[in-house]
Amino acid sequence: MAAVTDPNDTRARASDGALARSGDARTTPLLEAHALTRRFGGLLAVDEVDLAVHAGEIRALIGSNGAGKSTLVAMLVGRLTPTSGTVRFEGRDVTALSPARRVALGMGYTFQITRVFPELGVRDNVIVGLQRRVAAGAREAAVERALARFELGSLAGRRAGELSYGHRRLLELAMATAGEPRLLMLDEPTQGLSDTEIENFTAVVERLAERCTILLIEHNMDVVMALASRVSVLHEGRLLAEGTPEEIRSNADVQHAYLGIPMNDAPLADTLGAEPRSSTAPDGHPHR
Repeated sequence: MAAVTDPNDTRARASDGALARSGDARTTPLLEAHALTRRFGGLLAVDEVDLAVHAGEIRALIGSNGAGKSTLVAMLVGRLTPTSGTVRFEGRDVTALSPARRVALGMGYTFQITRVFPELGVRDNVIVGLQRRVAAGAREAAVERALARFELGSLAGRRAGELSYGHRRLLELAMATAGEPRLLMLDEPTQGLSDTEIENFTAVVERLAERCTILLIEHNMDVVMALASRVSVLHEGRLLAEGTPEEIRSNADVQHAYLGIPMNDAPLADTLGAEPRSSTAPDGHPHR
């Protein structure tokens, strides 16, 4: 996977980004969930979760398999209707809006499993991603910027199905960001990537964070600890803890619930985000 470049981009991080990265509560959240709940019959998958993501953040959402991450994200993007609770974007209640409407307002997202159109060319995939988001007269320039941003220009004429897995991930990011979203949600983006591709992907996300706010749902703790300004931890459908990577690394409750380590054992810093670490634990999605 190639590192991201964008020679034509002069757009800077939002002016309140510095406050957001320090967790300043004075800024209005870009994305806010209040008491978000989802039941599947008798199963309570997400239980009254409150979440506030501020402009300029790289917010990580972590949790063990079955913690409810995928269900929560599905409600945030509009693919799943909450049993109760609300989702607000830029102060607007979007709980009842479709995924397409939310994308039009400035949300972008990628899936855990890559979703590109394998029979279409790379350029055509990006064009599809722009539908309803960019005026017809501006689409060609937007496509070229997206291809250049992820170094896909030389592959623009190839079928998406012929690309390597790493390049398909980059194509999906190009599709999600070509419309210049204010918020980009990445669901398990490093799953299936090699160590080298993960390293390059980390650089990609750092570059994207200069353009938009990022909500990163990730199981690779090295990636989380390297990128996130704040981390939210889900456990059994509830928000267990929230804080800076350092605070989460030293949180005994997170150590016990997320890693299954007895409370009086080694400190979390020795096991969470330690170097080197290459193991992965993909989310089994029992709550989808």
